[in-house]
Amino acid sequence: MSTAAPTTPAQEKKPSPAMLRFLLVILFLDSAGVGLILPVLPKLIEDLSGLGNADVTAIGGWIYFAYAVMQFFSAPLLGGISDQFGRRPVLIVALFGLSLDYLLMAFAPTLAFLFLARLIAGIFGATYTAVNAAIVDTTDEQSRAKYFGWGGAVSGIGLIFGPVLGGLLGAESLRLPFIIAGMAAFAAAVYGWFMFTETLAPENKRPFSLKRANPIGSLISIARNPSGGRQVSILLLSFFIIYLANMSYITMWPFFTIEVFNWGTFMIGISVAFYGICMALVQGVLTGPVVKRIGEARAVAFGFFMAVISYILIGFVSFSPFPQTSLFIIVVLGAFGGFLFPAMQALMSKATPANAQGELQGAISCCYSISSIIGPVIMASALSTFSDDIGLYLPGAPFLLGAILSLTALLVFKTVEKQFSKNRTD
Repeated sequence: MSTAAPTTPAQEKKPSPAMLRFLLVILFLDSAGVGLILPVLPKLIEDLSGLGNADVTAIGGWIYFAYAVMQFFSAPLLGGISDQFGRRPVLIVALFGLSLDYLLMAFAPTLAFLFLARLIAGIFGATYTAVNAAIVDTTDEQSRAKYFGWGGAVSGIGLIFGPVLGGLLGAESLRLPFIIAGMAAFAAAVYGWFMFTETLAPENKRPFSLKRANPIGSLISIARNPSGGRQVSILLLSFFIIYLANMSYITMWPFFTIEVFNWGTFMIGISVAFYGICMALVQGVLTGPVVKRIGEARAVAFGFFMAVISYILIGFVSFSPFPQTSLFIIVVLGAFGGFLFPAMQALMSKATPANAQGELQGAISCCYSISSIIGPVIMASALSTFSDDIGLYLPGAPFLLGAILSLTALLVFKTVEKQFSKNRTD
Protein backbone atom coordinates (compact mmCIF):
# COMPACT_ATOMS: atom_id res chain seq x y z
CA MET A 1 0.00 0.00 0.00
CA SER A 2 1.48 3.29 -1.06
CA THR A 3 0.77 6.68 0.36
CA ALA A 4 0.88 9.92 -1.53
CA ALA A 5 3.67 12.25 -0.65
CA PRO A 6 2.44 15.26 1.27
CA THR A 7 2.22 18.42 -0.76
CA THR A 8 4.01 21.52 0.39
CA PRO A 9 3.33 25.09 -0.59
CA ALA A 10 5.49 26.43 -3.40
CA GLN A 11 8.44 28.41 -2.11
CA GLU A 12 8.03 32.13 -2.56
CA LYS A 13 10.20 33.62 -5.29
CA LYS A 14 11.84 36.72 -3.94
CA PRO A 15 14.86 38.99 -4.58
CA SER A 16 18.07 38.54 -2.63
CA PRO A 17 18.53 40.84 0.39
CA ALA A 18 21.34 42.84 -1.25
CA MET A 19 19.32 43.25 -4.44
CA LEU A 20 16.19 44.28 -2.57
CA ARG A 21 18.12 46.80 -0.49
CA PHE A 22 19.46 48.49 -3.61
CA LEU A 23 16.06 48.66 -5.30
CA LEU A 24 14.45 50.08 -2.18
CA VAL A 25 17.25 52.63 -1.76
CA ILE A 26 16.55 53.92 -5.28
CA LEU A 27 12.84 54.29 -4.55
CA PHE A 28 13.71 56.02 -1.29
CA LEU A 29 15.98 58.49 -3.05
CA ASP A 30 13.37 59.18 -5.73
CA SER A 31 10.67 60.07 -3.21
CA ALA A 32 13.06 61.78 -0.81
CA GLY A 33 14.29 63.93 -3.68
CA VAL A 34 10.73 64.99 -4.49
CA GLY A 35 10.00 65.55 -0.80
CA LEU A 36 13.25 67.43 -0.34
CA ILE A 37 12.29 70.12 -2.81
CA LEU A 38 8.72 70.58 -1.54
CA PRO A 39 9.48 72.76 1.53
CA VAL A 40 12.15 74.90 -0.16
CA LEU A 41 10.76 75.34 -3.68
CA PRO A 42 8.36 78.23 -2.94
CA LYS A 43 11.03 80.21 -1.09
CA LEU A 44 13.69 79.37 -3.68
CA ILE A 45 11.47 80.59 -6.52
CA GLU A 46 10.62 83.73 -4.53
CA ASP A 47 14.30 84.47 -3.92
CA LEU A 48 15.22 83.95 -7.58
CA SER A 49 12.24 85.89 -8.95
CA GLY A 50 11.22 88.40 -6.27
CA LEU A 51 7.52 87.65 -6.91
CA GLY A 52 4.57 87.12 -4.53
CA ASN A 53 2.89 83.83 -3.57
CA ALA A 54 0.26 83.75 -6.34
CA ASP A 55 2.90 84.19 -9.08
CA VAL A 56 5.32 81.85 -7.29
CA THR A 57 2.59 79.18 -7.28
CA ALA A 58 2.16 79.48 -11.04
CA ILE A 59 5.92 79.26 -11.64
CA GLY A 60 6.09 76.23 -9.35
CA GLY A 61 3.49 74.53 -11.52
CA TRP A 62 5.62 75.12 -14.63
CA ILE A 63 8.75 73.79 -12.91
CA TYR A 64 6.91 70.56 -12.13
CA PHE A 65 5.72 70.62 -15.75
CA ALA A 66 9.32 70.79 -17.02
CA TYR A 67 10.31 67.80 -14.89
CA ALA A 68 7.31 65.78 -16.03
CA VAL A 69 7.84 66.45 -19.75
CA MET A 70 11.27 64.85 -19.61
CA GLN A 71 9.95 61.90 -17.60
CA PHE A 72 7.21 61.45 -20.20
CA PHE A 73 9.79 60.83 -22.91
CA SER A 74 12.47 59.17 -20.77
CA ALA A 75 10.48 56.58 -18.81
CA PRO A 76 9.42 54.32 -21.72
CA LEU A 77 12.86 54.78 -23.28
CA LEU A 78 14.59 53.56 -20.12
CA GLY A 79 12.09 50.72 -19.81
CA GLY A 80 12.81 49.58 -23.37
CA ILE A 81 16.57 49.87 -22.89
CA SER A 82 16.36 47.81 -19.70
CA ASP A 83 14.45 45.09 -21.58
CA GLN A 84 17.46 44.66 -23.89
CA PHE A 85 20.53 45.53 -21.82
CA GLY A 86 19.20 44.75 -18.35
CA ARG A 87 18.15 46.72 -15.30
CA ARG A 88 21.61 47.13 -13.77
CA PRO A 89 23.26 49.53 -16.27
CA VAL A 90 20.14 51.69 -16.50
CA LEU A 91 19.87 52.11 -12.73
CA ILE A 92 23.54 52.80 -12.06
CA VAL A 93 23.97 55.33 -14.87
CA ALA A 94 20.77 57.11 -13.81
CA LEU A 95 21.98 57.42 -10.22
CA PHE A 96 25.32 58.90 -11.28
CA GLY A 97 23.48 61.38 -13.51
CA LEU A 98 21.07 62.31 -10.76
CA SER A 99 23.90 63.02 -8.33
CA LEU A 100 25.41 65.54 -10.76
CA ASP A 101 22.01 67.12 -11.40
CA TYR A 102 21.41 67.78 -7.71
CA LEU A 103 24.66 69.73 -7.63
CA LEU A 104 23.44 71.77 -10.58
CA MET A 105 20.26 72.61 -8.64
CA ALA A 106 22.32 73.48 -5.58
CA PHE A 107 24.20 76.20 -7.45
CA ALA A 108 21.48 77.39 -9.85
CA PRO A 109 21.89 81.21 -10.02
CA THR A 110 18.67 81.94 -11.94
CA LEU A 111 15.23 80.49 -12.62
CA ALA A 112 16.45 79.41 -16.05
CA PHE A 113 19.14 77.22 -14.46
CA LEU A 114 16.58 75.79 -12.05
CA PHE A 115 14.33 74.87 -14.97
CA LEU A 116 17.30 73.26 -16.77
CA ALA A 117 18.18 71.24 -13.69
CA ARG A 118 14.62 69.93 -13.38
CA LEU A 119 14.66 68.93 -17.06
CA ILE A 120 17.79 66.86 -16.47
CA ALA A 121 16.30 65.41 -13.28
CA GLY A 122 13.31 64.26 -15.32
CA ILE A 123 15.62 62.12 -17.46
CA PHE A 124 17.57 60.46 -14.66
CA GLY A 125 14.64 60.39 -12.23
CA ALA A 126 12.68 57.86 -14.31
CA THR A 127 14.50 54.98 -12.59
CA TYR A 128 11.35 53.43 -11.16
CA THR A 129 10.61 51.85 -14.56
CA ALA A 130 13.69 49.64 -14.22
CA VAL A 131 13.19 49.22 -10.45
CA ASN A 132 9.65 47.90 -10.82
CA ALA A 133 10.71 45.71 -13.74
CA ALA A 134 13.45 44.25 -11.53
CA ILE A 135 10.86 43.51 -8.84
CA VAL A 136 8.78 41.65 -11.43
CA ASP A 137 11.91 39.77 -12.60
CA THR A 138 12.60 38.44 -9.11
CA THR A 139 9.11 37.72 -7.71
CA ASP A 140 6.17 35.46 -8.46
CA GLU A 141 2.59 36.59 -9.09
CA GLN A 142 1.42 35.66 -5.59
CA SER A 143 4.01 37.79 -3.78
CA ARG A 144 4.34 40.66 -6.26
CA ALA A 145 1.78 42.98 -4.67
CA LYS A 146 3.59 42.62 -1.35
CA TYR A 147 6.90 43.76 -2.83
CA PHE A 148 5.24 46.60 -4.72
CA GLY A 149 3.73 47.51 -1.36
CA TRP A 150 7.19 47.50 0.21
CA GLY A 151 8.33 49.80 -2.56
CA GLY A 152 5.43 52.11 -1.84
CA ALA A 153 6.25 52.00 1.86
CA VAL A 154 9.87 52.96 1.24
CA SER A 155 8.68 55.77 -0.99
CA GLY A 156 6.51 56.87 1.93
CA ILE A 157 9.54 56.78 4.20
CA GLY A 158 11.34 58.92 1.64
CA LEU A 159 8.50 61.37 1.91
CA ILE A 160 9.11 61.40 5.67
CA PHE A 161 12.82 62.12 5.59
CA GLY A 162 12.91 64.23 2.44
CA PRO A 163 10.61 67.05 3.58
CA VAL A 164 11.94 67.05 7.14
CA LEU A 165 15.51 67.19 5.87
CA GLY A 166 14.55 69.81 3.31
CA GLY A 167 12.78 71.87 5.96
CA LEU A 168 15.58 71.65 8.50
CA LEU A 169 18.46 72.18 6.08
CA GLY A 170 16.48 74.73 4.09
CA ALA A 171 16.14 76.85 7.21
CA GLU A 172 19.95 77.12 7.19
CA SER A 173 20.42 77.39 3.43
CA LEU A 174 18.01 76.82 0.55
CA ARG A 175 20.81 75.15 -1.43
CA LEU A 176 22.11 72.75 1.23
CA PRO A 177 19.38 70.07 0.78
CA PHE A 178 20.39 69.57 -2.86
CA ILE A 179 24.06 69.07 -1.96
CA ILE A 180 23.10 66.36 0.55
CA ALA A 181 20.79 64.69 -2.02
CA GLY A 182 23.57 64.67 -4.62
CA MET A 183 25.95 62.98 -2.20
CA ALA A 184 23.32 60.35 -1.34
CA ALA A 185 22.63 59.55 -5.01
CA PHE A 186 26.35 59.18 -5.68
CA ALA A 187 26.77 56.84 -2.70
CA ALA A 188 23.83 54.72 -3.93
CA ALA A 189 25.38 54.46 -7.40
CA VAL A 190 28.67 53.24 -5.92
CA TYR A 191 26.81 50.72 -3.72
CA GLY A 192 24.88 49.41 -6.73
CA TRP A 193 28.05 49.07 -8.80
CA PHE A 194 29.46 46.57 -6.32
CA MET A 195 26.33 44.93 -4.84
CA PHE A 196 23.61 44.80 -7.53
CA THR A 197 23.55 41.89 -9.98
CA GLU A 198 21.43 41.71 -13.11
CA THR A 199 17.83 40.52 -12.60
CA LEU A 200 16.67 40.09 -16.20
CA ALA A 201 17.11 36.51 -17.38
CA PRO A 202 18.89 36.19 -20.77
CA GLU A 203 15.89 34.39 -22.30
CA ASN A 204 13.62 37.34 -21.38
CA LYS A 205 15.76 39.96 -23.10
CA ARG A 206 14.52 41.39 -26.37
CA PRO A 207 15.93 43.85 -28.91
CA PHE A 208 15.39 47.53 -28.27
CA SER A 209 12.78 49.11 -30.51
CA LEU A 210 12.37 52.87 -30.73
CA LYS A 211 8.90 52.23 -32.12
CA ARG A 212 7.92 50.64 -28.80
CA ALA A 213 10.19 52.65 -26.51
CA ASN A 214 8.35 55.94 -26.83
CA PRO A 215 5.33 57.26 -24.93
CA ILE A 216 2.73 56.35 -27.55
CA GLY A 217 4.47 53.23 -28.85
CA SER A 218 4.71 51.62 -25.41
CA LEU A 219 0.99 52.17 -24.81
CA ILE A 220 0.06 50.76 -28.23
CA SER A 221 2.32 47.73 -27.76
CA ILE A 222 0.79 46.97 -24.35
CA ALA A 223 -2.74 47.33 -25.78
CA ARG A 224 -1.97 44.83 -28.56
CA ASN A 225 -1.00 42.09 -26.13
CA PRO A 226 -3.55 39.35 -27.00
CA SER A 227 -3.64 37.83 -23.50
CA GLY A 228 -4.74 40.92 -21.59
CA GLY A 229 -4.00 44.07 -23.54
CA ARG A 230 -7.52 45.48 -23.29
CA GLN A 231 -7.72 45.06 -19.52
CA VAL A 232 -4.26 46.49 -18.97
CA SER A 233 -5.07 49.50 -21.19
CA ILE A 234 -8.19 50.25 -19.13
CA LEU A 235 -6.19 49.94 -15.91
CA LEU A 236 -3.58 52.30 -17.35
CA LEU A 237 -6.31 54.84 -18.10
CA SER A 238 -7.59 54.56 -14.54
CA PHE A 239 -3.98 54.81 -13.31
CA PHE A 240 -3.50 57.99 -15.31
CA ILE A 241 -6.63 59.66 -13.93
CA ILE A 242 -5.84 58.86 -10.30
CA TYR A 243 -2.27 60.09 -10.78
CA LEU A 244 -3.71 63.30 -12.21
CA ALA A 245 -5.82 63.67 -9.07
CA ASN A 246 -2.74 63.00 -6.93
CA MET A 247 -1.00 66.01 -8.45
CA SER A 248 -3.01 68.14 -6.01
CA TYR A 249 -1.09 66.49 -3.16
CA ILE A 250 2.30 66.23 -4.84
CA THR A 251 2.58 69.73 -6.30
CA MET A 252 0.16 72.00 -4.44
CA TRP A 253 0.58 70.94 -0.82
CA PRO A 254 3.22 73.56 0.15
CA PHE A 255 1.42 76.35 -1.69
CA PHE A 256 -1.96 75.30 -0.24
CA THR A 257 -0.70 75.15 3.36
CA ILE A 258 1.07 78.50 2.99
CA GLU A 259 -2.16 80.05 1.71
CA VAL A 260 -4.48 78.51 4.33
CA PHE A 261 -2.24 78.20 7.41
CA ASN A 262 0.72 80.47 6.57
CA TRP A 263 3.08 77.57 7.31
CA GLY A 264 6.85 77.85 6.95
CA THR A 265 9.26 75.28 5.55
CA PHE A 266 9.44 73.34 8.83
CA MET A 267 5.70 72.77 9.23
CA ILE A 268 5.35 71.90 5.55
CA GLY A 269 8.09 69.32 6.01
CA ILE A 270 6.45 67.91 9.15
CA SER A 271 3.06 67.57 7.45
CA VAL A 272 4.48 65.79 4.41
CA ALA A 273 6.51 63.54 6.72
CA PHE A 274 3.36 62.65 8.63
CA TYR A 275 1.68 61.71 5.36
CA GLY A 276 4.73 59.61 4.50
CA ILE A 277 4.52 57.73 7.82
CA CYS A 278 0.87 56.92 7.22
CA MET A 279 1.54 55.78 3.66
CA ALA A 280 4.48 53.64 4.78
CA LEU A 281 2.32 51.87 7.34
CA VAL A 282 -0.50 51.25 4.86
CA GLN A 283 1.67 50.08 1.97
CA GLY A 284 4.45 48.36 3.90
CA VAL A 285 2.44 46.68 6.66
CA LEU A 286 -1.15 46.35 5.44
CA THR A 287 -1.01 45.92 1.66
CA GLY A 288 0.37 42.37 1.64
CA PRO A 289 -2.12 40.90 4.17
CA VAL A 290 -5.08 42.85 2.77
CA VAL A 291 -4.40 41.83 -0.84
CA LYS A 292 -3.88 38.23 0.24
CA ARG A 293 -7.24 38.24 2.02
CA ILE A 294 -9.50 40.18 -0.36
CA GLY A 295 -7.56 40.25 -3.64
CA GLU A 296 -6.05 43.06 -5.66
CA ALA A 297 -9.32 44.18 -7.27
CA ARG A 298 -11.17 44.79 -4.00
CA ALA A 299 -8.11 46.47 -2.49
CA VAL A 300 -8.04 48.88 -5.44
CA ALA A 301 -11.78 49.67 -5.08
CA PHE A 302 -11.37 50.38 -1.36
CA GLY A 303 -8.37 52.61 -2.04
CA PHE A 304 -10.39 54.63 -4.54
CA PHE A 305 -13.20 55.11 -2.02
CA MET A 306 -10.84 56.44 0.64
CA ALA A 307 -9.12 58.74 -1.86
CA VAL A 308 -12.42 60.35 -2.89
CA ILE A 309 -13.46 60.94 0.73
CA SER A 310 -10.12 62.47 1.75
CA TYR A 311 -9.97 64.82 -1.25
CA ILE A 312 -13.43 66.18 -0.47
CA LEU A 313 -12.56 66.72 3.19
CA ILE A 314 -9.30 68.52 2.40
CA GLY A 315 -11.13 70.68 -0.13
CA PHE A 316 -13.30 72.10 2.64
CA VAL A 317 -10.85 71.89 5.56
CA SER A 318 -10.49 75.69 5.72
CA PHE A 319 -14.12 75.84 6.90
CA SER A 320 -13.45 73.52 9.85
CA PRO A 321 -13.43 75.07 13.36
CA PHE A 322 -10.09 73.29 13.93
CA PRO A 323 -8.61 73.24 10.42
CA GLN A 324 -5.02 72.22 11.21
CA THR A 325 -6.05 69.35 13.49
CA SER A 326 -8.67 68.26 10.97
CA LEU A 327 -6.06 68.25 8.20
CA PHE A 328 -3.85 65.74 10.02
CA ILE A 329 -6.85 63.48 10.69
CA ILE A 330 -7.83 63.61 7.02
CA VAL A 331 -4.28 62.70 6.01
CA VAL A 332 -4.64 59.46 8.00
CA LEU A 333 -7.82 58.61 6.09
CA GLY A 334 -6.25 59.51 2.76
CA ALA A 335 -3.30 57.21 3.38
CA PHE A 336 -5.62 54.22 2.92
CA GLY A 337 -5.78 55.23 -0.71
CA GLY A 338 -2.24 53.81 -0.76
CA PHE A 339 -3.66 50.36 -1.50
CA LEU A 340 -4.31 51.61 -5.02
CA PHE A 341 -0.91 51.69 -6.62
CA PRO A 342 0.76 48.39 -5.60
CA ALA A 343 -2.48 46.44 -6.14
CA MET A 344 -3.03 47.93 -9.60
CA GLN A 345 0.59 47.29 -10.57
CA ALA A 346 0.23 43.67 -9.50
CA LEU A 347 -2.91 43.26 -11.62
CA MET A 348 -1.23 44.72 -14.69
CA SER A 349 1.97 42.69 -14.29
CA LYS A 350 -0.05 39.45 -14.14
CA ALA A 351 -1.61 40.22 -17.53
CA THR A 352 1.71 41.12 -19.22
CA PRO A 353 4.33 38.70 -20.68
CA ALA A 354 7.64 38.29 -18.82
CA ASN A 355 9.67 39.81 -21.67
CA ALA A 356 7.55 42.99 -21.69
CA GLN A 357 7.65 43.93 -18.01
CA GLY A 358 10.07 46.79 -18.60
CA GLU A 359 7.79 48.05 -21.34
CA LEU A 360 4.81 47.83 -18.97
CA GLN A 361 6.64 49.85 -16.34
CA GLY A 362 7.53 52.35 -19.05
CA ALA A 363 3.83 52.61 -19.97
CA ILE A 364 2.91 53.10 -16.31
CA SER A 365 5.57 55.79 -16.03
CA CYS A 366 4.25 57.32 -19.23
CA CYS A 367 0.80 57.66 -17.64
CA TYR A 368 2.39 59.19 -14.56
CA SER A 369 4.41 61.57 -16.69
CA ILE A 370 1.43 62.74 -18.76
CA SER A 371 -0.48 63.45 -15.56
CA SER A 372 2.60 65.24 -14.20
CA ILE A 373 2.79 67.40 -17.31
CA ILE A 374 -0.77 68.69 -17.26
CA GLY A 375 -1.60 68.16 -13.57
CA PRO A 376 0.64 70.80 -11.94
CA VAL A 377 -0.49 73.48 -14.37
CA ILE A 378 -4.18 72.61 -13.85
CA MET A 379 -3.86 72.38 -10.07
CA ALA A 380 -1.77 75.55 -9.83
CA SER A 381 -4.34 77.39 -11.93
CA ALA A 382 -7.14 76.16 -9.66
CA LEU A 383 -5.32 77.27 -6.52
CA SER A 384 -4.23 80.66 -7.86
CA THR A 385 -7.71 81.35 -9.32
CA PHE A 386 -9.54 80.58 -6.09
CA SER A 387 -7.03 82.20 -3.70
CA ASP A 388 -6.73 85.66 -5.22
CA ASP A 389 -8.84 88.73 -4.42
CA ILE A 390 -11.24 88.18 -7.31
CA GLY A 391 -14.37 86.03 -7.06
CA LEU A 392 -14.93 82.99 -4.81
CA TYR A 393 -12.23 82.20 -2.25
CA LEU A 394 -11.81 78.42 -2.12
CA PRO A 395 -8.13 77.40 -1.78
CA GLY A 396 -9.17 73.73 -1.52
CA ALA A 397 -10.26 73.80 -5.18
CA PRO A 398 -7.37 71.56 -6.39
CA PHE A 399 -8.41 68.84 -3.94
CA LEU A 400 -12.07 69.05 -4.89
CA LEU A 401 -10.96 68.59 -8.48
CA GLY A 402 -8.92 65.62 -7.24
CA ALA A 403 -12.09 64.10 -5.77
CA ILE A 404 -13.90 64.39 -9.11
CA LEU A 405 -10.97 62.80 -10.94
CA SER A 406 -10.68 59.98 -8.38
CA LEU A 407 -14.36 59.14 -8.77
CA THR A 408 -13.91 59.09 -12.55
CA ALA A 409 -10.92 56.74 -12.21
CA LEU A 410 -12.99 54.44 -10.00
CA LEU A 411 -15.75 54.26 -12.61
CA VAL A 412 -13.17 53.39 -15.29
CA PHE A 413 -11.70 50.67 -13.08
CA LYS A 414 -15.18 49.23 -12.42
CA THR A 415 -15.47 48.30 -16.11
CA VAL A 416 -12.83 45.56 -15.66
CA GLU A 417 -13.04 44.86 -11.91
CA LYS A 418 -15.35 41.87 -12.30
CA GLN A 419 -13.04 40.23 -14.81
CA PHE A 420 -10.05 40.46 -12.49
CA SER A 421 -12.16 39.23 -9.58
CA LYS A 422 -13.32 36.30 -11.74
CA ASN A 423 -9.72 35.44 -12.63
CA ARG A 424 -8.91 35.26 -8.92
CA THR A 425 -11.64 32.69 -8.29
CA ASP A 426 -10.94 30.56 -11.41
